[in-house]
Amino acid sequence: MDINLLVKVSTTITALMAIGLTYWTIRTQQKHNKLSVAPRLCDWLHTQDNSVHYDIINKGLGTAKVSKFTFIVDGQEMCWSEFDKDIRHYFEKELNEAHQHTSGLSADSYIAKDERIRVLELHFLPKLELSLILKRLTKRYQLKIKYYSLYEEPFTYESNLND
Repeated sequence: MDINLLVKVSTTITALMAIGLTYWTIRTQQKHNKLSVAPRLCDWLHTQDNSVHYDIINKGLGTAKVSKFTFIVDGQEMCWSEFDKDIRHYFEKELNEAHQHTSGLSADSYIAKDERIRVLELHFLPKLELSLILKRLTKRYQLKIKYYSLYEEPFTYESNLND
């Protein structure tokens, strides 16, 4: 075997291995980058004094781009204004006249890393059993958010409060 041919073959094999390793490194870096900016929405339903609070928090590493923010009432999808009217009517006799707050997000809203969105804050009359209020609330209402990472990967958050 000619030494020149052996050098050419080994050079070609080395070059092909370098190309393969470069491709693998790029793919690994892309996967890492996508994971590094993946948003993860979670919720926090809690009580304080005579009030109920429901927050959405982005616990992921990246920003969440909201594409759809939907309230579900007894299985029926509603926009924010319908939800606001429904929940105020549903708890009409128990609500304190103090500050009541509901909110929603429009499509193309963003939720930054560690950002907290207060979706619901209801103040109830003194001496009401909040555990019963929470059962009624979680049985009747749900929240569904469709959102994307900055790499346009789709995600869906569902409150699943009635589980």
